[in-house]
Amino acid sequence: MRHRYPFESLHWLRQQRVDREASALCEGAERAAHALRQAELARAIRSSAAQRISRLAAAEQRRLDDGLVRACELQTVADWQKGAALELAAKTEQERCAREAQEKAAVAEASLRRALATASNEATIIDSHREAFRAQRAAEQELSEEEAASEQWTARHFSSRRG
Repeated sequence: MRHRYPFESLHWLRQQRVDREASALCEGAERAAHALRQAELARAIRSSAAQRISRLAAAEQRRLDDGLVRACELQTVADWQKGAALELAAKTEQERCAREAQEKAAVAEASLRRALATASNEATIIDSHREAFRAQRAAEQELSEEEAASEQWTARHFSSRRG
């Protein structure tokens, strides 16, 4: 007689939870990778803008040092410098936001990894319990069959001597 494992539904639920957590982790890892790419892109854009502004500022400074800038152009240069500073500040802010989003995505991914590990451990525990249950039932069944066979052997060999 085969005994049904009493916690079969719990075993099934734990496996389903592992599957859900694995799927969630996969999505979380994709989000984290996307956020990392966005942060790297924002850094590259800010760095490129900073280099471009630095080159232009150096060129304007050389013109100023060489006396090639007229008085009427000084205001234009000052306005350009303010605009460049604002542009660089905006790029820096975009980079900061992208970095924060990447950090949040990494934290979320780590949390999903821990949740998957917990679910996996719980599923492993119930798997081990189920296997131990089945092994115990198989051993009991084998012992029962051996006892029945022993009783039959004893009955065949010793019942004929009594009569």
